[in-house]
Amino acid sequence: AEKEPLALAKLDCMDLQTNARFERYITSVPCILGRSLAKKIDGKEGEGAKRVDLGTNAKLSHEHAELSFNQATGFFELKLLGKNG
Repeated sequence: AEKEPLALAKLDCMDLQTNARFERYITSVPCILGRSLAKKIDGKEGEGAKRVDLGTNAKLSHEHAELSFNQATGFFELKLLGKNG
């Protein structure tokens, strides 16, 4: 069995167009969750915060949500950023 990477969280996802399941690992926070970028900017995906690619579905914004960890409460927080919220 393949060993899972060291991560803070694992997202269990489904592509709404194909119903294919896929996983994404959160390795640092804060991070931006969103649709794939059409091109890389300066050799990297996006600007600034770490990005988690959730596929190509147009119902997702490029910067759809931000995931962070609130140390005071001990919980992850999800803030919606996209217009397709």
